[in-house]
Amino acid sequence: MAAKGAVRGMIFNIQKFSVHDGYGIRSTVFFKGCPLGCLWCSNPESQAAGFDYSRSSLRCKGCGICVAHCPEGALVRGEDGSILRDAQKCVMCGRCADACPEGAINLVGREATVAEVLAETAMDGVFYRDNGGLTISGGEPLLQPVFAASLCELARRQGMTTAMESSFAAPLEHALSVCGHLDQLMTDIKHMDSKRHKGATGLGNERILANIGEVRQRFPALDMLIRCPVIPGFNDDEAHVERLARFVGSLPGARLELLAYHRLGEGKYANLGRPYPLAGVAPLPKERMTELRSLAAAYAPPPAQE
Repeated sequence: MAAKGAVRGMIFNIQKFSVHDGYGIRSTVFFKGCPLGCLWCSNPESQAAGFDYSRSSLRCKGCGICVAHCPEGALVRGEDGSILRDAQKCVMCGRCADACPEGAINLVGREATVAEVLAETAMDGVFYRDNGGLTISGGEPLLQPVFAASLCELARRQGMTTAMESSFAAPLEHALSVCGHLDQLMTDIKHMDSKRHKGATGLGNERILANIGEVRQRFPALDMLIRCPVIPGFNDDEAHVERLARFVGSLPGARLELLAYHRLGEGKYANLGRPYPLAGVAPLPKERMTELRSLAAAYAPPPAQE
């Protein structure tokens, strides 16, 4: 067990007292790196496997201290007084973040061992009660399968229930190695049509659908929740919702949750120096989401009530 505790992984956040990432009150560990590039991604800082440079325009006062502390000359002051960064020169040393008096600069990502993560999450153990525990999310946990499996295995040995949020866009053997240590699985299907899926995420859905079917067969008792973020103009038509629900309904014991699109992560794109891909797209009215959920429930069971 000591060897598994020493396994290292790349994460970018541990969210305490989470109530949206599985049953009960949970500690959610967010992994760095994702094979998909969903246009609506609410955690764009999770996509790259390495560090990300993030600067908050709300906190930055334009003092230029970061410029003076950059050893590579990657930060310069623009003609309008703003701070500009040359990504080709930046080596992610973190000296600018350390020097910033406003805390406006952040290098997103950190390496941690399984033991270090569990030590941090164990402090919330009093809140887990009977059905709370540890959730691994991302990014994509299956890009770091040894770290993910070791973390879930040791968490279970400490009496925590384990859950995973995954796109399943990973080799089947990665999924199988982690699912054997899970109490709950939450995986996404963005679109049932592979071409549409690829256009919005960068990858087709063949591997995802195949993995879902195989995991359902190999782990028939695993609590499986299929999620679909409902994106206006992309997958919100009734024909797609019915097709999706029929597929989930064919998986014994699986449930389907339609998630309303939101723009809560939009500010993160600005901090990363990236445009938000779905600027101007508004969430669907609540009444429409209710209609689509009712349609889906006719073919696949909705999430279980806690």
